[in-house]
Amino acid sequence: MTEQIELRPPEQVFNGDDLPDDLKWLMTAFNLPKSDPAVVLMAWHWKRTANTHDIIKVGQMELIAALESRINKVKGFAETIQQVDANLSNVNHALAQEHLGLKNKIETELKQPLAESLGNAVQLAATLETLLKTVQTSGAEYNRKRWRAAYWSGWASGVLIMGCLCWLLFAH
Repeated sequence: MTEQIELRPPEQVFNGDDLPDDLKWLMTAFNLPKSDPAVVLMAWHWKRTANTHDIIKVGQMELIAALESRINKVKGFAETIQQVDANLSNVNHALAQEHLGLKNKIETELKQPLAESLGNAVQLAATLETLLKTVQTSGAEYNRKRWRAAYWSGWASGVLIMGCLCWLLFAH
């Protein structure tokens, strides 16, 4: 399609004996001589149209060749996509089966241990709550006893100090 078309004047293109059959018929049907400018112009136009037709045919063949290779590639891609789609549906089905199997396995194998663990956790929480109450009560009791001990030791120290002072003051 990149070749240049050489435009020649009608006199160079026209050869009165080398005309297509259709033009020869026109010349005989309308009694046109070979030297008639209309015949020369028709021959020149006919030649240009034939050249253009050949160029279009070559371009069409090149286009068809280019498109056929691309179409074959697209067909290959489409077949690959169909295979991948079929394989993906198989994978999806297998994963669904595996999911159901895993769910059933979890329910059968882990349901009882999980229930026992939950019961033990509830029991441990109750025990810890009782222990917390006991620690709080013990802490409060410990603080009370500490304050009582400090109070009574203060009284005892005061009584001893007062006794010593009185003895020192009144003994001499």
